Parts: sequence; structure tokens; C-alpha cells
Amino acid sequence: AMDEEVDILYKHIVNYLAEVSKLDLNEVQTRKMMKLLAATNDLEHIGDVIEVNMVELGERRLTKNINVSKQTQNVINTVHLVVSDALKAAIRSVVDDEIAYADRVIEKENDFDRLIDQANLHQAHRLVCEDSGKFEAYSVEVDIIEKLKRIFYHTKRMAQGVLDAQANAESHPKAA
Repeated sequence: AMDEEVDILYKHIVNYLAEVSKLDLNEVQTRKMMKLLAATNDLEHIGDVIEVNMVELGERRLTKNINVSKQTQNVINTVHLVVSDALKAAIRSVVDDEIAYADRVIEKENDFDRLIDQANLHQAHRLVCEDSGKFEAYSVEVDIIEKLKRIFYHTKRMAQGVLDAQANAESHPKAA
């Protein structure tokens, strides 16, 4: 139900930005409009990952009665926390047109990659150590981590859009 609301909002925002694009915009306004459109698309993609993929994984976990160990919960929660913080910073960078928030997201990338490597290593060890049902649990947990990586990718794109718009504005100061 929430995804339907998000889809409706997405449609309204895209239609509004399409109407704005018909106006006589200068170069700076056009770049801002394009940045907003790209961020809107990334948010829609993130919503789809959650609605389609994450919900399905949760339902699969419940249907197959897959138990996630406390240690694995901690790993997934840590990845989720980093992604959530990055998403908040990316949204703030777009809304406030603030490169400091965008920089925070981009700076998290190397740490995020290391965290994902640690999570994958944890999963590999868990696959070897667990009892019955280990593959099913492993499969769901790895998929959750993969979906969080996709969300981070779209988050990073939003932040990069802010940085690119800023760099473009600095290289074309007359358009401001």
C-alpha cells in the first residue's frame, strides 16, 4: 500500500518537473530541475527495491521459518544503518543543495565496501558452520545484503548528482 502512495507521488513529481521544464529556464535552473528528476528516479528505484525485493525476502524468511542468528542480525543491521544514514544525507544534499552532505555519502563508499566484504565473509563462514537449512538462510541473508548494496548505489548516485551539479556550476559561472 505504501508503494502505491510512493508511485502516485512519484508520478506527480515527475509531471510537475515536466511542466517546469517547459518554462524558460536558465542553465542553472535546468541543471537543478534535472538533478531533482534524477533524485526522484533514484528514490523510486529504492522504493521498488524495498517493495519488490526486500518484502519478498522477508516473506520468504517467514514462510520457510528461517532463523537469522544474532550475529548475522548484527551484520545486516550494521549495513542497514550505514545505508540509512547515507540515504538521509543524500536526500538532505538534494533538498538543501548542500555538497557537504553529498560528500559524506561519497566518503562512506570505501567504508561501505569494506563492510560489505566483512558481511560476505561472515556469510561464507556461516554457510560452512551452520546446520540444516543453512543454504536457505544463507541465500536470504546474502540477498538482503545485496539489496542494501543496490539501495546504497542509488543513494550514491543522488549524492553524486549534487556534486556534479556543483562542479558544473563552478565551471560555468556566467549561467548563475
